[in-house]
Amino acid sequence: MKLPVHRPALLSPKRRIILTSSTRELANLIRDLYREKDEARNNYAEETKKTSRLEAQLVVAEDMAKTAHAQLVTADARVAGQFLIEKPFSEAMLISS
Repeated sequence: MKLPVHRPALLSPKRRIILTSSTRELANLIRDLYREKDEARNNYAEETKKTSRLEAQLVVAEDMAKTAHAQLVTADARVAGQFLIEKPFSEAMLISS
């Protein structure tokens, strides 16, 4: 009489499964593996969408930062121009500072 051979196989990082000759166990194992594969595919798809949204938001934020910087430079130039028009520098101001 021959005893069934049990071969341990690491099929999932979560658990160690021992394969047997049982058809039912093998069918359950295959079903579980398909379920894990589908879950991994769904997670990957969701994370890919999330990454795409974040990349788009980053581009918008960078554009907004550039726009704000340009507006600040323009405002600074206006203020500096008004200051020079209203109170022109004299040599006395330069020497006293």
